[in-house]
Amino acid sequence: MENLNSKQLEAIHAIEGPVLVLAGPGTGKTTLLTYRIKHILESTDISAENILCLTFTDSARQTLKNKLVELIGSDGYKVAIHTFHSFAGWIISNYNYYFDEYLLKQNIDELTKYQLVNSILETLNFDDSLSKKVQDEFIYTSDIIDSISLYKKGGFSPQTLKKSISDDSSILKKVDTLILDNLGSISRISKSSLGNFENLLDELSQLKEKNAFLGLLTNSLDEALDLSKSSDVVDTKPLTKWKNLWTAKNDDLQIQTKYSMSLKKLLSLAHVWEMYETKLRDLGYYDFDDMILQVILVLQKNPSLLANIQENFYYTMVDEFQDTSTLQVSLLQTLMESPANENRPNILIVGDDDQAIYGFQGAEYSNFSDFINKYTDVLVVNLTENYRSTDKILDFARSVIVQNTDRLENSFETLSKQLTSQKKSKSITKLVKTEHEANEYLEIVNTIKQFQKSGKKLQDIAIIAPKHKHLEKVAKFLQYSEIDINYERRQNVLENHAIKEIITILRFIISVNDKTSNSDIYLSEILSYDWVGVDPAVLYDASLHCYKNKISWINFALKSPELKPTINWLLHLAKRARNNTLEEILDLIVDSKEVGMSSFKEYYFNDDNFELQILTSLIIFRNNIRNMVVSGGSSIQDLLTQISIRASANIQLANNHPVITANDSVNLITAHSAKGKEFDVVFIIHASQYVWVEEKSKTSKIVLPEHHKYILPDYNSWSEKHRLFYVASTRAREELILTMSKTDENGRDNLLNEWAHSAIGEKSLDQVETVAINKRKLAIAEIESQSSFITKDSNLKDYLQKTLEDYELSPTHLNSYVDVVNSDHNQFLLNQILKFPKSYSIDASFGSLAHSIINDLHQSFSKTSKLPSIKEIEIKSHKNIDRLFLTDAEKRTLKQRISILIEKLLAPHSIVFKKGIEQVSELDFSGVGVTIGNNTRIKGILDRIDVDEKNKTIIIIDYKTGKGYNKWPGPNVDNFDAIKLHKYRQQLYFYYLLLQNHPKYKDYQINTGKLVFVESLVDNSDYAELSVDFEIDEAKELEKLIIGAYRDIKNLKFLDEQPEYTKNLKGIRAFEQDLSKD
Repeated sequence: MENLNSKQLEAIHAIEGPVLVLAGPGTGKTTLLTYRIKHILESTDISAENILCLTFTDSARQTLKNKLVELIGSDGYKVAIHTFHSFAGWIISNYNYYFDEYLLKQNIDELTKYQLVNSILETLNFDDSLSKKVQDEFIYTSDIIDSISLYKKGGFSPQTLKKSISDDSSILKKVDTLILDNLGSISRISKSSLGNFENLLDELSQLKEKNAFLGLLTNSLDEALDLSKSSDVVDTKPLTKWKNLWTAKNDDLQIQTKYSMSLKKLLSLAHVWEMYETKLRDLGYYDFDDMILQVILVLQKNPSLLANIQENFYYTMVDEFQDTSTLQVSLLQTLMESPANENRPNILIVGDDDQAIYGFQGAEYSNFSDFINKYTDVLVVNLTENYRSTDKILDFARSVIVQNTDRLENSFETLSKQLTSQKKSKSITKLVKTEHEANEYLEIVNTIKQFQKSGKKLQDIAIIAPKHKHLEKVAKFLQYSEIDINYERRQNVLENHAIKEIITILRFIISVNDKTSNSDIYLSEILSYDWVGVDPAVLYDASLHCYKNKISWINFALKSPELKPTINWLLHLAKRARNNTLEEILDLIVDSKEVGMSSFKEYYFNDDNFELQILTSLIIFRNNIRNMVVSGGSSIQDLLTQISIRASANIQLANNHPVITANDSVNLITAHSAKGKEFDVVFIIHASQYVWVEEKSKTSKIVLPEHHKYILPDYNSWSEKHRLFYVASTRAREELILTMSKTDENGRDNLLNEWAHSAIGEKSLDQVETVAINKRKLAIAEIESQSSFITKDSNLKDYLQKTLEDYELSPTHLNSYVDVVNSDHNQFLLNQILKFPKSYSIDASFGSLAHSIINDLHQSFSKTSKLPSIKEIEIKSHKNIDRLFLTDAEKRTLKQRISILIEKLLAPHSIVFKKGIEQVSELDFSGVGVTIGNNTRIKGILDRIDVDEKNKTIIIIDYKTGKGYNKWPGPNVDNFDAIKLHKYRQQLYFYYLLLQNHPKYKDYQINTGKLVFVESLVDNSDYAELSVDFEIDEAKELEKLIIGAYRDIKNLKFLDEQPEYTKNLKGIRAFEQDLSKD
């Protein structure tokens, strides 16, 4: 800790009680957190698993974990590092019997939410405030969705919103009467109107009813009157402002509160919200906004659960505290509530109010002062030594942020957040002005090329803007100029050219089966796809022949030797579509191999051309289709209808996979995404008043009453935009370059934003450059600004190395990797690492359902010592089956098979559920930091362990569906069953190693593992079983294999040519022996 400053050390050593660390940009907060964890582990008997770290984003979580592992080794994997939502998910997963109803549901996407609200609006009366349509489209749908989300984040429910409105309505009538009596006759506010307002204030104050609305109304009027009379001359502007804020004229041209005028709309909103929640429950959805709220409610209702979690985490640390929402803070406060800590919980929060930029997600920078007031004797540590930026950059940033009055520094007299640089290197801060916007991009390109010539790495350069639309154009210029980029651009999957090819084939199938006239249009397009492999000359001839002879493309293709294989394949798809599921048809489109054409899969995903953007888009596209079935849609036509609705509602199917054209690339990021990052050189582009300050987001047509507006996000406020510009400025280590054009793309004059303008006045910028126009380059630039965006990918190795940074090996991955009989390394890459999408088989669906049912029964049994009835389980299971993408016949078969399983599980002789033994089910070791050997990370989900606390023993139980076995094969048996049982045995030993290397279970004796075949009964009474008495030598052999396989996978050996092994159990064992060698 010799390199840490005194303030950092103060926070590191203060491990007991509440601590608030104010950490400005570049002051080493991540270093502080990692060293504090190290100090706790070294100075107490607390285990790494008992430390909880919460942060705001997945990238921040990953950064913290990486630095922690680098500092303390494998224990860093064991510290519980979560985002708030992943922590809520962890609680639900680990204590799922408290969340029985919640676990049945899946997260609702934006489109389904949109359709759900529309279906509710269809049921409203035609004169309802929210049922208005324009061109047959409801105009309030998006605003209803946004308002519900806001109210949820503000802690409201439909019932509490209704009650709030009901409580206000009686007061509103009296308030409206008083306002009309006192202000109704005033056409223009003047000095003589002062008495009317004073009388109104007096009468409002005398009302007996008291609530938040009346209190805020009265206080604001009192303040307006004080401001009006604050000088010798009466100023009526505050009164005019108050009147405009709180009142308006109704349809009868009489003055009343705006709240009264919006009352019907708000009541309708509460009613729609109530129906929305009912539909969510009925359809098996949950809203993402509900997850944290659900956890808070369950914790508050179950003190024993809360106590259990509190005992699990003795120390809590929260990073980026300024970004926490009201609900997230509420979750924290619930976790900290314990009489034992005497209002001094062991919690440290780190953040900076000047970097609070997530108001659109409900974050509140005022959380800092609330924290200080909430707990007793809070230690406040202020970090001001900056290790990132030079003095020049910090001076500019300081001159920017001090213009913002909503700061903690202005609330505490003794607090100074002036940052001092610990870097002595020279730097530049400058503003570059150009005549036109396109010229601005050219100047950025030229400057970057100069940096390249001087030896600067592109990865140390960033271009920052407030929104993606400002980055997309400069991205085109960079790529046109052959400068590589790293751009996390949100793309619409449905605009990806390969996905559009699949959609066109689906449209062709529908047109053939429905006998519509669009078949020729779709077919001619399909035949032009590169992967279909038709010579363009053949297409030209076909087009002319069909036009001249007035015959259809289908009839021509059936007689054409070059086109016949393709049209036969397409017509075969159309025929299969009448009986097969949509997912099965997609499998046939993606992976069919026909004479004369490569498959879609072979063309886009091969060694020479592996299209990651297409793969990620395809995965998202397939997942979206699986979500469709929950809302009752499962056909090709349902999908095409959904695509049409998305287009009309402007709801993208988003893919956030980054466009990375090389390892060394210029970073294009929004100011929000730049948080937590730093670069040698930062360009802040479009540094104008309009782009950074005045540009507005859309406003809602549902206006909240003033006393509810505290739930509104702060993202449109001047203060938050101010902080956003400050965050962008403080990403720079050595050079900060602001760029802007004198006119925008529409020819409007641009002004430098007010914060940078003030900084120039204070001479915080070194220089202001005006760049002359190069007309030839400008013309080229303006043409390029209209071109399409290029989505070239980096090579596959770069992508995989990033994907596997946090890799944990599971039994499934191990068995798949060594299986030289049924798989190869390319299939391992596609299916296990890249998760190439394919339809679920009925057997896989059954296995998943069976494990879910058994786990539900275990949870119920452990909670109540009772089991539900066969009927209850059947109803629940059949609902889940109805949501699967299977044919009706497959669903019927699956329901019959599940019903038979349930009867066996609940039979009196069933050995699955035993009293007197602690049975722990669905024990998930993902992300908990179990390691073997030299930091080989492993994970797995154990179906069940039977724990004998008295004798400190554990038995591992693994449930299997399908064919049952009651003996292990002999050493010379080499067939399908022998291979399967070889995998099963290794799986049991894998679970043995997981338990042996987890701190919670390392002191237990784990002697036995059992396979229980739940579909197979012996003599109609007992389940078929296979047992293993664990041997140390066999466990060590598997440990060597795991270490070898993990090393291979991390080193991307599966990309190399695979050695040849015989395709039998002997070959699998030979490969395993080679992997086990050091």
